[in-house]
Amino acid sequence: MPRDILPEPPDDLKRHSERLRARILAAIGTSGEIPFEQYMEMALYEPGLGYYSAGLHKLGRSGDFVTAPEIGSLFAACMASQCADIGEELGAYEVLEVGAGTGRLAADLLRQVNPSRAPVRYRILERSADLQRVQKDRISREAPAWADRVEWLKQPPVEAWQGVLIANEVIDALSAEGFEIRDGGVHQLCVTHTSDGLGWSTRPAPEGLEAAVRHLEKDTGLAFAQGYRSEIRPRLGDLLPAVLNQLVID
Repeated sequence: MPRDILPEPPDDLKRHSERLRARILAAIGTSGEIPFEQYMEMALYEPGLGYYSAGLHKLGRSGDFVTAPEIGSLFAACMASQCADIGEELGAYEVLEVGAGTGRLAADLLRQVNPSRAPVRYRILERSADLQRVQKDRISREAPAWADRVEWLKQPPVEAWQGVLIANEVIDALSAEGFEIRDGGVHQLCVTHTSDGLGWSTRPAPEGLEAAVRHLEKDTGLAFAQGYRSEIRPRLGDLLPAVLNQLVID
């Protein structure tokens, strides 16, 4: 597909991209390469520069993509109904939303949930300071009666809790580790500096990555063919236990 069908980015975004690129090149440094997971983490979350950390408009019709809560309030209404059913079973409960985007789902859900079965607390686990500001502004405007029940976290809760965990389109925002099967082993995909900019390189996979790939092969009952490339999300294995460890299940 021709590349010239895409619109040319405005100059300010080009300058922004160059600043992020310079930061990535500094990370590559004299070692010559960094794991793709580190590159993706910087591209998404580098403070002040990453895609989710730089104040860029991302969601909605004028952004880059649209999620179900941004299309209308039906999705939130369905979630509110489920929360009310859970509230009837549990009595006092709370909601923990992981990665709340623009806060649209939280605001719509709180407005539509049955007040007699509403959560006693709605917590949002959000690592992006920029998105936290967007979420706080939306909830204060669109669900002000519930604002005192909403809290923001940068780390999973450490105390016991019970209720509803919402994680709408979260996994795709976690950095991924890339790998390739070659020379009879597992190799780690890395990003390096080339004369044309940034490019791919590979190196023998560290022990943890190789073990994870071999576990996938065992789990699927298939041996990955030579030249096979894919990715896994090691941070998912950290996120779910961290969020769920303190969830009380009756």
